Amino acid sequence: MSEFKTAAAGESEAQFRQFLGYMFAQASAGFASTGVVAGLGVAQTATASGSVVVGRGMAVVQSSLTAGASPLVSNADKTVDLLTASPMGGLARNDLIIFNADTAAIEAVIGTPNASPTDPNVTANHIKLARIRQIATGQPNAGTIPNSIIDDLRVMTHFYGSTQIVANSTQRDALPKYVGLRVYRVSQKREEVWDGTGWWCMAYGEQSATVNGSGDFSISTGLSQILTSTVENANGGAAVGSRQNITVAKNASYTGGNLTGRVYAADDKSLLPNGTAVAIKWNAWGYA
Repeated sequence: MSEFKTAAAGESEAQFRQFLGYMFAQASAGFASTGVVAGLGVAQTATASGSVVVGRGMAVVQSSLTAGASPLVSNADKTVDLLTASPMGGLARNDLIIFNADTAAIEAVIGTPNASPTDPNVTANHIKLARIRQIATGQPNAGTIPNSIIDDLRVMTHFYGSTQIVANSTQRDALPKYVGLRVYRVSQKREEVWDGTGWWCMAYGEQSATVNGSGDFSISTGLSQILTSTVENANGGAAVGSRQNITVAKNASYTGGNLTGRVYAADDKSLLPNGTAVAIKWNAWGYA
């Protein structure tokens, strides 16, 4: 059957899962991008031990078009023991924490001890949540799992057309991209949109800058490319007649993520002396 009505009498589980495949961010039409929708972060126990705690959350996995999407939910924090049944020896190893779609359970996958350990293999139905870089016996902190040896491996996904929350650029860049994909990047407190060329966004800031002998300043915005921007005086209540009471000229140029401008003394429009510190507010639009 190539057409069907969902939520209808006689609908099969496979048909419902195929319907769900269209509800999440798309790897291709009807093929949901496998990943974590919310939560499922992995952290040490309150006092570092041989276990980790996986926060509640939801993920989705899809291995084929006809299989449809399988939402996986954990509605409570779960403690996973890694070292009782598989204690450490004289060599390090990498273990994985996964959400296993075959068993619908959060599990540990124990790696092979090696002087240069690699991650154990998992299948397409296993969603990686974290890597544990286990410490060999005899080394400091061996036998415990502190946060410092836990690597977040979550690839985030979202409902199609919604804004995806990501912690940083690493999580953002791991997303399957489509024109119009929106993310809110927590580390930068801003929304970014993939336009087919890059991550378009608006950035802003207020910071000190030092002028050169021509009265020019240069500020790094953190963007990779500025397309347009504005700047203004941020010196606040500087007294009239003070050379810190400034007028900011229109930006002259952009170089990558740096914006430049020229400032003058507001009282007589003269150039500020070389090395004068000024406070600048700015807005910039371009690519992150």
